Amino acid sequence: MEFTVIESSWSGWSEDYTPKQTKHTFNVEKGKTYNVGEFTTYSYGKYTTTPLLTFTITKVLEDGFMFKTTTEFCENHISFSNTKNTFTLKVGAPVKLLTPSHDFGNTFTFLIEC
Repeated sequence: MEFTVIESSWSGWSEDYTPKQTKHTFNVEKGKTYNVGEFTTYSYGKYTTTPLLTFTITKVLEDGFMFKTTTEFCENHISFSNTKNTFTLKVGAPVKLLTPSHDFGNTFTFLIEC
């Protein structure tokens, strides 16, 4: 089974902000850890690159899978009181993860295409 993660960004600072979308396609494999996107920082004369999203598939289902992220996200809308790091993705039911911020952040939409 294949799944797709559509990586995008958003900004609360500009009405004219146009995000760039990147599509990542993976094969489902229980126990495998996946990285999506990256950002680079510069400090003390050294560049460091870190994934924007890291997650592991914890259980494979007949029509999808369960996964756990290394950081907490909002699901479907921004809510500071309702963040979590475990999610279930099923065929026909995309999961949209957002960074919990009102300024700017990333969106990751998981889906299984038939």
